[in-house]
Amino acid sequence: MQEPVKRRRSSLTQISKMLEGTLKRHGITKQVTAAIIVDRAKEILAEMVAGSPLAQDVRVSSYASGILILGCDNAAATFDIDGMIPTLLSRIQSEIPEADITKIIARVQKEKGNF
Repeated sequence: MQEPVKRRRSSLTQISKMLEGTLKRHGITKQVTAAIIVDRAKEILAEMVAGSPLAQDVRVSSYASGILILGCDNAAATFDIDGMIPTLLSRIQSEIPEADITKIIARVQKEKGNF
């Protein structure tokens, strides 16, 4: 009598490796990583500026090569957020260590959305 075939359970590690392999095969690892970093940085920024006028005027715009860009609706918002950049950078570095963000730049950007 034959024993029933045991099926291996897939673990999160196996799924993670499979996903990583898929991203590499399609050459989109950097883009997906950047999108995740931008999304998580948005949450941190939103928490920091909640209840202030900056909540409507400043947003995370993009991330590339260790630089996070903040888009501001006006020069006053750029000036106001500049004082918060060291704290924002520190929080992002501690909460998103894989981001490897070395610099945050705030600039006036009228367009809404990610670039």
